[in-house]
Amino acid sequence: MTRLPRACLICGAVALPGSSRCRDHAGSSGWVKRPSVGTTRGYYGSAWQELRKAIFSERGHVCAVLGCTNYGGTIDHIVPIAAGGAVYDRANLQVLCRQHHDQKTGREGGKKRRSVAGREENVP
Repeated sequence: MTRLPRACLICGAVALPGSSRCRDHAGSSGWVKRPSVGTTRGYYGSAWQELRKAIFSERGHVCAVLGCTNYGGTIDHIVPIAAGGAVYDRANLQVLCRQHHDQKTGREGGKKRRSVAGREENVP
Protein backbone atom coordinates (compact mmCIF):
# COMPACT_ATOMS: atom_id res chain seq x y z
CA MET A 1 0.00 0.00 0.00
CA THR A 2 1.47 3.32 -1.07
CA ARG A 3 1.51 6.06 1.52
CA LEU A 4 0.64 9.58 0.45
CA PRO A 5 3.34 12.19 1.09
CA ARG A 6 2.93 14.55 4.01
CA ALA A 7 2.46 18.29 3.65
CA CYS A 8 5.08 20.68 5.04
CA LEU A 9 3.92 22.13 8.36
CA ILE A 10 5.09 25.59 7.32
CA CYS A 11 4.05 26.08 3.71
CA GLY A 12 1.92 23.06 2.80
CA ALA A 13 4.26 21.83 0.02
CA VAL A 14 5.20 18.15 -0.21
CA ALA A 15 7.41 17.22 2.74
CA LEU A 16 10.61 15.20 2.48
CA PRO A 17 10.20 11.46 3.13
CA GLY A 18 10.15 10.81 6.88
CA SER A 19 9.87 14.51 7.65
CA SER A 20 7.12 17.01 8.31
CA ARG A 21 8.90 19.77 6.34
CA CYS A 22 9.70 20.42 2.70
CA ARG A 23 13.19 20.92 1.26
CA ASP A 24 13.01 24.71 1.81
CA HIS A 25 12.06 24.36 5.47
CA ALA A 26 13.93 21.19 6.43
CA GLY A 27 16.51 23.06 8.51
CA SER A 28 14.18 25.52 10.17
CA SER A 29 13.45 25.18 13.84
CA GLY A 30 10.79 26.61 16.11
CA TRP A 31 7.07 26.81 15.75
CA VAL A 32 5.61 28.75 12.85
CA LYS A 33 1.87 29.30 12.91
CA ARG A 34 0.19 29.21 9.52
CA PRO A 35 -2.70 31.62 9.08
CA SER A 36 -6.17 30.12 9.35
CA VAL A 37 -7.73 29.93 5.92
CA GLY A 38 -11.50 30.18 5.77
CA THR A 39 -11.93 30.59 9.53
CA THR A 40 -12.44 33.48 11.90
CA ARG A 41 -10.45 32.07 14.78
CA GLY A 42 -7.35 34.07 13.87
CA TYR A 43 -8.82 37.36 15.09
CA TYR A 44 -8.99 36.40 18.77
CA GLY A 45 -5.51 37.78 19.50
CA SER A 46 -4.42 40.76 21.57
CA ALA A 47 -5.69 43.34 19.04
CA TRP A 48 -9.18 41.82 19.24
CA GLN A 49 -9.06 41.68 23.05
CA GLU A 50 -8.08 45.37 23.21
CA LEU A 51 -10.88 46.36 20.82
CA ARG A 52 -13.35 44.24 22.79
CA LYS A 53 -12.40 46.00 26.04
CA ALA A 54 -12.70 49.40 24.33
CA ILE A 55 -16.19 48.58 23.00
CA PHE A 56 -17.35 47.48 26.46
CA SER A 57 -15.91 50.61 28.09
CA GLU A 58 -17.57 52.86 25.48
CA ARG A 59 -20.95 51.14 25.31
CA GLY A 60 -21.15 49.29 28.60
CA HIS A 61 -22.42 45.76 29.08
CA VAL A 62 -25.98 46.55 28.00
CA CYS A 63 -27.56 44.48 25.23
CA ALA A 64 -28.06 46.56 22.06
CA VAL A 65 -31.52 45.09 21.41
CA LEU A 66 -34.13 47.76 22.14
CA GLY A 67 -35.93 47.06 25.42
CA CYS A 68 -33.55 44.31 26.54
CA THR A 69 -32.07 44.83 29.99
CA ASN A 70 -29.97 41.65 30.07
CA TYR A 71 -26.24 41.73 30.72
CA GLY A 72 -24.45 42.13 27.39
CA GLY A 73 -21.33 40.02 27.55
CA THR A 74 -20.81 39.31 23.86
CA ILE A 75 -19.36 41.50 21.14
CA ASP A 76 -21.20 40.61 17.94
CA HIS A 77 -20.41 41.39 14.31
CA ILE A 78 -23.52 43.02 12.84
CA VAL A 79 -22.55 41.83 9.37
CA PRO A 80 -21.02 38.38 9.92
CA ILE A 81 -17.37 37.98 8.95
CA ALA A 82 -18.36 35.05 6.73
CA ALA A 83 -20.69 37.43 4.85
CA GLY A 84 -17.94 40.00 4.30
CA GLY A 85 -18.25 41.97 7.53
CA ALA A 86 -15.12 43.73 8.74
CA VAL A 87 -13.52 42.10 11.77
CA TYR A 88 -12.15 45.24 13.44
CA ASP A 89 -14.63 47.89 12.22
CA ARG A 90 -16.27 49.47 15.29
CA ALA A 91 -19.37 50.31 13.21
CA ASN A 92 -19.79 46.57 12.57
CA LEU A 93 -19.70 45.65 16.28
CA GLN A 94 -22.47 45.61 18.87
CA VAL A 95 -22.89 44.38 22.44
CA LEU A 96 -25.45 41.60 22.83
CA CYS A 97 -26.68 39.38 25.66
CA ARG A 98 -26.23 35.63 25.16
CA GLN A 99 -29.92 35.10 24.32
CA HIS A 100 -30.00 37.69 21.52
CA HIS A 101 -26.58 36.66 20.23
CA ASP A 102 -27.71 33.02 19.99
CA GLN A 103 -30.94 34.04 18.23
CA LYS A 104 -29.09 36.23 15.74
CA THR A 105 -26.46 33.59 15.04
CA GLY A 106 -29.20 30.99 14.55
CA ARG A 107 -30.95 33.20 12.00
CA GLU A 108 -27.66 33.66 10.17
CA GLY A 109 -27.11 29.92 9.96
CA GLY A 110 -24.33 29.82 12.56
CA LYS A 111 -23.01 26.47 13.71
CA LYS A 112 -23.51 25.12 17.20
CA ARG A 113 -21.16 23.01 19.29
CA ARG A 114 -21.54 21.22 22.58
CA SER A 115 -19.63 22.82 25.42
CA VAL A 116 -18.09 20.89 28.28
CA ALA A 117 -21.15 21.71 30.40
CA GLY A 118 -23.40 20.09 27.77
CA ARG A 119 -25.21 23.21 26.57
CA GLU A 120 -24.97 24.42 23.00
CA GLU A 121 -22.72 27.36 22.22
CA ASN A 122 -22.24 29.36 19.04
CA VAL A 123 -19.18 28.77 16.92
CA PRO A 124 -17.90 31.83 15.11
